[in-house]
Amino acid sequence: MYQDKLASLKKQLQQLEDGIHPEYLKRVKRLEHQLHERLRLNKIYKDHMYEVVDREYVAEKKAAAKEFEEKKVELQENLLSDFEDKRKMIESERHSMELNGDSTEVKPMMKRILRRRANEPAPAPEKRRKPLATALTFMLDDRDIDADLRAIARAEPPRAPPPPPPRKRLSSNNSGESPVRENSDTTDTRVEDGKLLYDRRWYHRGQSVYVSSTGRELGRFPAHIHAITDEAIWVKKTNLERIRIYISQLARGKVTIKRRAS
Repeated sequence: MYQDKLASLKKQLQQLEDGIHPEYLKRVKRLEHQLHERLRLNKIYKDHMYEVVDREYVAEKKAAAKEFEEKKVELQENLLSDFEDKRKMIESERHSMELNGDSTEVKPMMKRILRRRANEPAPAPEKRRKPLATALTFMLDDRDIDADLRAIARAEPPRAPPPPPPRKRLSSNNSGESPVRENSDTTDTRVEDGKLLYDRRWYHRGQSVYVSSTGRELGRFPAHIHAITDEAIWVKKTNLERIRIYISQLARGKVTIKRRAS
């Protein structure tokens, strides 16, 4: 029995060295199957990540183009406003120059005096015109007058202030509920150190929120905060579309945001 067992072990050892042992082949086949499966899953994951990155790139490109168009329109409007202000200033300066009189006096043309003929009667003596005694005296200099004219041109009719909203009484009961807060026109909203303070809560970049608006432009949708600037915040929807929300819109209540579980 010993010799038979020893011979069997030597045979198995020889098969293992030759790479034809049944148990060895079985385990190698199992490892190869695991290798192929992992390679297949890695390829699927790589293709998926390529698609995600490609979609995000396309969305970022569209957002950049949209922002470029908005900035271009804003720049055109600013330039037109500047040109309009300069035009009004030039017109006011021209008007003030007409009031003050032109400093460059036009000299009269020299007339040629011809010799009087023998039968021609002598010309009547020309009557001298009396100088105009009326003259305008200004108490302000030209710069003050121009500033006043520009202020008058830009001034708008005063608007009556809106009536104050009616105050609501604080209601309390014995159940321990918190009192009802009074309505206000604006919400304390500001940006500090790259974080947004809105409705007594701090919001940071990457936080998941719900966005809703009073109009029909935005509606209500889930998103997360993509960027925070001094003037606006950028939120990114689930379809990778970026939307800009101004701080003034949050303060006036036109757009509201609420936290949500990420």
